[in-house]
Amino acid sequence: PCTGGPCKNGGTCKVEKNSFKCYCSAPFSGKNCETDPCTGGPCKNGGTCKVENKSFKCFCPVPFSGNNCEIDPCTKNPCENGGTCRLKGNSSKCDCKTPYFGDKCEKDPCTDNPCKNGGTCSLFKDSFKCDCIEQFDGDKCENEITSPSTETTFPSTKTTVPSSSTTRTVSTTSPMPST
Repeated sequence: PCTGGPCKNGGTCKVEKNSFKCYCSAPFSGKNCETDPCTGGPCKNGGTCKVENKSFKCFCPVPFSGNNCEIDPCTKNPCENGGTCRLKGNSSKCDCKTPYFGDKCEKDPCTDNPCKNGGTCSLFKDSFKCDCIEQFDGDKCENEITSPSTETTFPSTKTTVPSSSTTRTVSTTSPMPST
């Protein structure tokens, strides 16, 4: 029964009970050692399988990786803030939810703090708003609030006081009380 070499891929044939049995060399298997690890296509996403070192190795096309080319750039979803990853050519792209942006949706309108003069940026609807400190206002706290002078003077008054044939003029200027 072993005449003619029924065992493939370096398998050894042994006669057993009027038949034969193939003892296969790794990584081959099957009744006649005809099955190699690449049979059945273990490599996904267009990967190429090669028998190597008593096993197999997948050679993956870009952008896939992993032992079986099962990992694409979107597998672990690199997109932040609820962004959706999609394959685009040989890489991935994040579709960001408003108001986020950036390669991985990692930025928002407050990332670079558009608020001036110590204003605090916070997300508001699909954009941002600035909370300004007291002396500033405007969409981005860009306008300084100028208040009227706190010291106001009364106009001079002229008072005539009779006194032995001379006239005296008294001028008064006093600050207005602040409120």
